[in-house]
Amino acid sequence: MASEQQPAKADELQQEIKGNEPCRVERGRVTIEVLSRIGQGMPTPELLKDVVNLLADRTGFEAVGLRLKEGDDYPYFQTRGMSEEFILLENSLCPQRNERRAEPGDNGDITLECACGSVIQGRIDRSQSFFSEYGSFWSSSNARLLVEYPNLKDSIRGNCVRSGYESSALIPLRIGNETFGLLQFEDKRPGMLSHELLSSLESIAVSLALALSQRQYAEKLRKEKEALESFNQDLQEFSVIASHDLQEPLRKIRSFGDRLARKYKDALGEDGQDYLNRMTGAAKRMHELLEGLLKYSRVTTQANPLNSTDLNKVVEDTISDLEISIKAKGAGIEVGDLPIIQADEPQMRQLFQNLISNSIKYQPEGGRPQIKIYSRVEGKATSICVEDNGIGFEEECAETIFKPFQRLHGRQSIYDGTGMGLAICKKIVQRHGGRITAKSSPGEGSLFVIELPARQAG
Repeated sequence: MASEQQPAKADELQQEIKGNEPCRVERGRVTIEVLSRIGQGMPTPELLKDVVNLLADRTGFEAVGLRLKEGDDYPYFQTRGMSEEFILLENSLCPQRNERRAEPGDNGDITLECACGSVIQGRIDRSQSFFSEYGSFWSSSNARLLVEYPNLKDSIRGNCVRSGYESSALIPLRIGNETFGLLQFEDKRPGMLSHELLSSLESIAVSLALALSQRQYAEKLRKEKEALESFNQDLQEFSVIASHDLQEPLRKIRSFGDRLARKYKDALGEDGQDYLNRMTGAAKRMHELLEGLLKYSRVTTQANPLNSTDLNKVVEDTISDLEISIKAKGAGIEVGDLPIIQADEPQMRQLFQNLISNSIKYQPEGGRPQIKIYSRVEGKATSICVEDNGIGFEEECAETIFKPFQRLHGRQSIYDGTGMGLAICKKIVQRHGGRITAKSSPGEGSLFVIELPARQAG
């Protein structure tokens, strides 16, 4: 909506309008009234209707409209004093001439029409006096303005002029680079605007934009919370099914399989025994998979509050729990000084148990596990490291290993497992607001780094 620069003429034009004195609005008073309504916590539709009516009453403008973003468009959300015919003609800012469809521009955004679209999308020349530094358009005589700047006719639809509106103000509701909507003021009387009034209305527009931004963010959080609660409810229901309904048939398969093996082993023959072993083995693997899924879901469904947790004590207890496998493998474990953090202690124990168990399990034949557990502070994060001398893995698998049911070794491998251990570790760390990463090379051992927010206690 840029035009040839004629600032002197435009300034003279604004000053020459004498038909009406601009409405005297006490800037502080009206802003306080709007802020008071925002602070009442009323629903957004009710708030915006109230604000439009308040602005119409306080400014004396015949017509006031509020546009809000809806998809690619900014249709009217609330109006006062605008005819149905005018609203029908001006409601959509997307291109509609000759019934052509709105198409996105080079940046992917649809170019909105008319002065409203130019102001909303910032396609303005602030050197022109009918644009403010804030980015608003204002005119105290549209007819005179178009005489002085005839090229403006190419960038507007003209419905405001044809409706007889002389005084116009288009004020974006903008925070930073995000535009939430637009306030529109129209009156058939010339001379209804002044710099002072425009400045007051722009301050109110900023307050409205901030309120809309906060409400949209709160609504987004509410929807995310509802989605999370729904997901957790689904997980809880799955836990019930997995712990009983799915496990019961497996228990019967394994039970009757054991009876067949004990009582009819000789009668089954070699092939029969092979089939039986495959059946009971498959039932065992399914049982282990379900147990892994249960543990995975319980990270969320059976979580405890975060309390002051001494990781030294957690690791000590975990090593005690794994005493038999540690002695069987002759593992050596070196533990450095670990921090006290805000955490779910049982989940921290599960985390270290999975990592230490993996370090013991994934060793070359005859290998003696050497495990180091230590911490380091990096900026605002505390890193807990678990390092071993195991078989390692390809660096390209560093992310894959944390996905559920992802195993780097086939079922016939000497390394058993379900592929859920590290997935559970990741879920626990994420629940504590952190992240877990891994570094390794085949035959060179592995390093797991747990980064947690620096929320140490004591």
